[in-house]
Amino acid sequence: MASGPTPRSGRTVGAAETRVLFVSHLPGRRGTSRDISEGRFGDDIGVVDFSSLDADLLKSFDPHFVVSPILTPGFDIIDLGQKLWQLRFAGAYRVLTDQPLPNPGLVLREVR
Repeated sequence: MASGPTPRSGRTVGAAETRVLFVSHLPGRRGTSRDISEGRFGDDIGVVDFSSLDADLLKSFDPHFVVSPILTPGFDIIDLGQKLWQLRFAGAYRVLTDQPLPNPGLVLREVR
């Protein structure tokens, strides 16, 4: 298992950062994504499979916000929204879609 970045408390005081956790549908994926983050974004982007997302990972990575596709073969935004709520995630959740939503307000109400 790859180790994730250090929590915010271990960072240099005053350093501006935005920590992003991308939740994927790639079984077994946990930790930082070197393909995405090495050199360009540092250690502020983490990639984890939905099934590996847990309280320990959220605590150690300490993301400002979570990003996921709106629908994947393994989960959708309702599944992840419920899991984040159960894990008491207090940050923001952002959803990616490749098609415009016909009624974004309806989707937002359903997720809330």
